[in-house]
Amino acid sequence: MAGIPVGTGAASTAATPWAALDHSALGLPATTDLPSPQALDALVHAAAGVSYLKWFEYQLAAAMHAELVEPFEDEDRRELDAFTRCAATIATTMSITPFAARTLLTDAVALRDRLPLVAQCLRDGIVTPHHIRTIVSRTELIEGQCYAALVDADIARALRKPGSWSPARMEIMVDTMVHRRDPDAVRARREAAKRNREFTVEIGRDGMATT
Repeated sequence: MAGIPVGTGAASTAATPWAALDHSALGLPATTDLPSPQALDALVHAAAGVSYLKWFEYQLAAAMHAELVEPFEDEDRRELDAFTRCAATIATTMSITPFAARTLLTDAVALRDRLPLVAQCLRDGIVTPHHIRTIVSRTELIEGQCYAALVDADIARALRKPGSWSPARMEIMVDTMVHRRDPDAVRARREAAKRNREFTVEIGRDGMATT
């Protein structure tokens, strides 16, 4: 998937607020006061829109990574610094935590490079954004493997079949697809997860800690 250029300057800060956009141009009804059948149709369409916007967000984050991080990956001790600076820029601009910004960048690059067909499922509203972290994290060990594209295709094919996905069912499905191509990768991921269990603690409101 081609990256989307990142806008800069006044044009990027003068965007029309979402609430002021023409709902009909977005395929949405002008009001939310609808009979339940029409409300249900609008709910489905809105959910697909959320998935598309998250895909678009990933595309933008991947484009920033390509510009601000990848040119420094071959230089000693620069890749992490460049990644951290890029994440910090995103965190500050979007008012999110550095951890959330790093996760956004990591997932964006994984979808672009390792899971392009899964990314298309997100774009098309086939999979919801809250499942993406699960898919990315449970396919980390296929990165750079000759069968990575096959796993991506297997997962995308499963996602496009009718049905719903609980967190547990999604984990099982992804592990099954990885195991089909490389049983050792699933076992290695589980062992690594056991060894690396940890909490990330950040300062929250009123002096409270968040994990």
